[in-house]
Amino acid sequence: PGGADPGDACRTLPAHIKKIRQAARAKKRGIKIMINPHVICRDTEKAARAQYQRILEQRDEAALGNFVAAFQGGDQTSWRGHTPENWAVGGNVHLVGTPEQIVEWFIKLKRAGCDGMQINFFDFLPDLSFFGKRVMPLLHQAGLRIETDAL
Repeated sequence: PGGADPGDACRTLPAHIKKIRQAARAKKRGIKIMINPHVICRDTEKAARAQYQRILEQRDEAALGNFVAAFQGGDQTSWRGHTPENWAVGGNVHLVGTPEQIVEWFIKLKRAGCDGMQINFFDFLPDLSFFGKRVMPLLHQAGLRIETDAL
């Protein structure tokens, strides 16, 4: 409900999540809250911001128009507060920065009540590889990830 800005999201999510959890409790249901941030992570904040800007500058206007039209008529709370420029980048909340900054945002989103993240990347394979090498170890150090043999 806070738009693409992660600071706004962290401010608005607690009240929104509280309502969701209350509704679940009223139905005697246990739930987990997931959020779907779009991650743009580079070695430096300058490089991450430059990539964000490139995405905006190279956007496909026809595809963006179709995307906006598809979501504007709905009642998706998560898209409230987004602009067409926000939609061009994708994801509900835009996390842009260094590996350390991304982990800090994950910590803040967890404190805001999110139980998990379902992350997006713009250029999936290289971005996922970078995330795995540079961000995942920091998530482990921060206690946000645990070792598992599930994969």
